[in-house]
Amino acid sequence: MTTSDSKTFKFVATDECNASDTTTVTVKAMECPCQHGGTCHSHPYHPRGSGQYECACPAGFNGSRCESDIDDCQSSFCVNGTCIDGINNYTCRCHVGYKGALCDEKERICGKDTCYPVVKCREIPDSVLCRSCPDGLIGDGKTCIGTKAKLNGVYIDI
Repeated sequence: MTTSDSKTFKFVATDECNASDTTTVTVKAMECPCQHGGTCHSHPYHPRGSGQYECACPAGFNGSRCESDIDDCQSSFCVNGTCIDGINNYTCRCHVGYKGALCDEKERICGKDTCYPVVKCREIPDSVLCRSCPDGLIGDGKTCIGTKAKLNGVYIDI
């Protein structure tokens, strides 16, 4: 018998005087109504076979049929980021300049290779600013190229 099929059983009781009584019973298999991997248990307030079930929900779900994903972002501590809800967990998508599982660590934007060597780096909101290229070089401070050479203390075009 498969789920949602029904079987009918006919019972006949006959006594010694050949009087008989017939009873028909139909049995239907019920599919577990629990969603998202919930498990069915007979409902404690209804008799077995009544078709009434209680669902035991897996972690991360609730509701009478485990139909609702619990919003894990309700209890998240994403300090400098946006919470992304998962199933029984959450992740933080950090704002620029922050890192870590909870976006609570300031990220150093100015690194040793951010600007051209010897050019000073300054952090500004959501970016960095490299100072001017050294004498004899031109560029934006991140990339500097040579256009002059120093000869006897004087810069000349090359």
